[in-house]
Amino acid sequence: MKCNDAMDLCQHFFILPLYSHEVLAAFEYTKNPYKLQVGVREGIQSRDWRFFQDDCDGKYRWCESVDSEASWDYDESRRYTTCFENSFDDISIPEGCAKPLAVVTYDSHHYDDKVRGQQMLLCLP
Repeated sequence: MKCNDAMDLCQHFFILPLYSHEVLAAFEYTKNPYKLQVGVREGIQSRDWRFFQDDCDGKYRWCESVDSEASWDYDESRRYTTCFENSFDDISIPEGCAKPLAVVTYDSHHYDDKVRGQQMLLCLP
């Protein structure tokens, strides 16, 4: 994440390409008061997911899924799932990660039953 000089506000953004669509994911952390805010937006079909976490000690796992049937836009059915959590037991924390904030997992399940996706660790520098 990129942070201001005081390290009390950090942000990370990325655009995830999904076939001919693009999804914007935005993450924002504030130190005082503590808040982790996640926003995911897909503009063509107006999907907008938001998550706020304001308890730095509370464990959470939040997931959203979209199921889509075959249509003129896509020839096959599929499911997309995005999850955010602050459980770091099953991952190794890299040396440059001073404070892990969240694990973001994205996966897609297509008609061929293959799972595709990625996992990202959000850290304070």
